[in-house]
Amino acid sequence: MMLGPIELCASEEDLIYREIATLKYDVQIELNWEQNPEWSEDFRKAIQSDLNNRMQRSVKDSWTLTISNSFLNGQSVASLTDNSKTLLKHKRAAKIFVVTLTHQAEEITIAVREGDQTTQQWSLVRHQKIDDNRFLAATLHRLIGESFRPVYQISQIQRDQIGMIAIAGEWTLDDPLFSCFRPRGLARPVILYRDRDQQLQQVQTLPLTYLSLDSRSRARITSRLLSAFPAPLGRGRSNRVSLWALGERPLSQPTSVKLVMQGAPDQVLMGHRVVIQPKRLLKEEATGEPKELLSDRQGQLSVSALNGEELVWLYVWSGEAILARVPFVPGWAEQEILNLPDDSDRLKVEGELERLRTDLVADVSRRAISRIRILQAAKQGDADLTSRLKIRHDALPGRQSYQSRLEIIQEKGIRASLKSGNRIAASRIEKACEQMQSVINRFLNPDRDVELKEEADTLLKNL
Repeated sequence: MMLGPIELCASEEDLIYREIATLKYDVQIELNWEQNPEWSEDFRKAIQSDLNNRMQRSVKDSWTLTISNSFLNGQSVASLTDNSKTLLKHKRAAKIFVVTLTHQAEEITIAVREGDQTTQQWSLVRHQKIDDNRFLAATLHRLIGESFRPVYQISQIQRDQIGMIAIAGEWTLDDPLFSCFRPRGLARPVILYRDRDQQLQQVQTLPLTYLSLDSRSRARITSRLLSAFPAPLGRGRSNRVSLWALGERPLSQPTSVKLVMQGAPDQVLMGHRVVIQPKRLLKEEATGEPKELLSDRQGQLSVSALNGEELVWLYVWSGEAILARVPFVPGWAEQEILNLPDDSDRLKVEGELERLRTDLVADVSRRAISRIRILQAAKQGDADLTSRLKIRHDALPGRQSYQSRLEIIQEKGIRASLKSGNRIAASRIEKACEQMQSVINRFLNPDRDVELKEEADTLLKNL
């Protein structure tokens, strides 16, 4: 049922709102049947009619719906949803649902995929198996509803607060599957670039960027931007650039995530620890226990939803340092590639600092033993032995020696990181070297050597 007339002032925003909010979805549903004696023409027409009645009750007047029947002829749902063919073939349709129905071993497999004309984006394929023709229309109706992705035009950007207008949002629907708003739902932003003649030139989807749907007022949707990148939607836009979003429902399946080095996609990052935190916002407390994974030799790992949260946060570690903290929605794609900064310079410095620390521990132990021997010789009144032991003690590496080694490690590491443009690694190297400098100052204090000589001299004088 459509709401009453919209009272608008003559502002551009209200005109845009009216144009978008009252627009109907022009929808084409293609039923592609496998050749099967049980699926006669009368049966297929009956299913088509039943599905049409169910859809009309759900979408009411917000859709202009057409349902067609045809045969598969050996094609798959993937071949039927090629962007260069199907979407362009249906220029007049705002939404296309391609459905395949196959029958094998008393099981019917239904596959549904949605194509959106505005953003030129296909959804993933949803599958369902049933064993009774009586449930066919009801299952088709549900899968189409789960595949339906509401379209929003992004109208306002205020930092991480995003205002949107939902297409057909002025219709009130009773069926939540076809509603333009799903509480705590998620949407994917899409940027469209056009030429001077307003012909579509480029479609850009943003990786690791999501919109969390917070509230609805008629067709106005308020959302929060969650992204691994600062200001991914930009600030200023021209009339050749438009911002849209697709309301997505993730599939209940894991997504394969591949860790690669930024700028070098052939270099996979194996053996990296990834902690999955189930939460919506970065600063929120996790809603359940985190899960820890390790990337394999191909740099891959399988990420699933946790504790009922569609969106999780991935913490990628390299040694004791966090390489990335990114939002992630498992089930939105079969595979995602996560580009991570090159941490090899910091890891090299970390290894050199570990060797420096090992040498420091050994030399501190030698100096402690040397101190004991000097004091014992002084207590015995052996001035010659005490003098020789002092000389050996002074020859042991001290603060200046370790400080020089540390300065070389730090200078080389920071120079290499800055050369590769990795300022975060340079900052972490500087911090790690500062911590090592504190350790050196603590255990190799020159004042202790002065105190040792004074104590030995006092013992010799008092004998």
